[in-house]
Amino acid sequence: MSTVVSLAKCKDYEPERVADAMAQCLEGLGEIDSVLTEGKRVLVKPNLLSPTAPEQGITTHPSLVQAVVNFARNKGCLVKVGDSHGGYERKTEEVWDKTGMKSVAEKTEAPLVNFEACGAHMRNINGREYPISNAVLDCDVLINLPRLKTHIITTLTGAVKNMFGCVPGFRKASYHRDLHSVRTFSEMLVDICQLVTPHITIMDAIVSMDGNGPAAGRLRDSGLLLASLSPYALDAGIATLVSAGERRIPTLGIARTRGLGPQGLKRVEFVGADPSECRIDRFKLPRGGELPPILAAVVGRALWVRPRINLAKCTSCGDCAENCPVKAIGMESKFPVIDLRRCVSCFCCQEMCPSAAISPIRSRHLKLYQR
Repeated sequence: MSTVVSLAKCKDYEPERVADAMAQCLEGLGEIDSVLTEGKRVLVKPNLLSPTAPEQGITTHPSLVQAVVNFARNKGCLVKVGDSHGGYERKTEEVWDKTGMKSVAEKTEAPLVNFEACGAHMRNINGREYPISNAVLDCDVLINLPRLKTHIITTLTGAVKNMFGCVPGFRKASYHRDLHSVRTFSEMLVDICQLVTPHITIMDAIVSMDGNGPAAGRLRDSGLLLASLSPYALDAGIATLVSAGERRIPTLGIARTRGLGPQGLKRVEFVGADPSECRIDRFKLPRGGELPPILAAVVGRALWVRPRINLAKCTSCGDCAENCPVKAIGMESKFPVIDLRRCVSCFCCQEMCPSAAISPIRSRHLKLYQR
């Protein structure tokens, strides 16, 4: 699999500027004409985590989605746009509207695909079984459009993590509920990416999010697009640019042991813009992760990270309670209350909170350990 990652600078989301930078990225890969050929059924899969406006930096920007759709259509491809967002199916129309996808569909005439409504088929890998949306299984070319953000569990939500959206709707909640460790959750993500490996991945890092991502972090003007034929290479490339070691991003180590992508961050081959000029300095990574097994067995109970609700920001919408996979959040006296005995620290509540009112807190001992 390719180890090439193409870089292009792009200072903002002005549509023509994004289209030019995206085209530069794809040209750097050198094989696009053999991937996007006339008559191919193309599915463009952005990150549509929640019904939020583009300027909030949580979802893939519509300017990039529109540029990719137009690029593929100009190659004679039949293009659709779709994703499975993090909430209930009834919010699908709201997600399309608020994220700007509805506008993209109107401008490009590319249909929007509801992954939940398409149904799913089970696929097996490594002795495990996963439901994959028929919308994904039925396409000829899958174009993956992640957004550069941090994530409390996987450190970054990049190319591999974005493929989790190929699992329809609330079926994703069962994995958050059942896979408590960083390792097992990350193995699941790599499984899914192996089952439905995207043919092209283009990362939206024009404005990125660090800190308490993927929904409540700090927005950064990064001015960058990245593209690769390998989702694993792209994740390794962005890890290099934000100075995150492979040990901080578990999906990279798992992919490497399976022989997927570059065998180490130094094996990434950058093309296009000079990588030394594309580094994102002082990119704040989340303070979470998993303890070494021996240490966890001895002091694990004293070292924890949990969600905390900021009542000053909370609007009492109830999305956190509605989306908690273990039903650890109840709406009491108007505001949500977390039952810490049931909480598994999956941080679905943080991801789905539209008001950025939920953030992780660490125990005093964990703060000392992570200094």
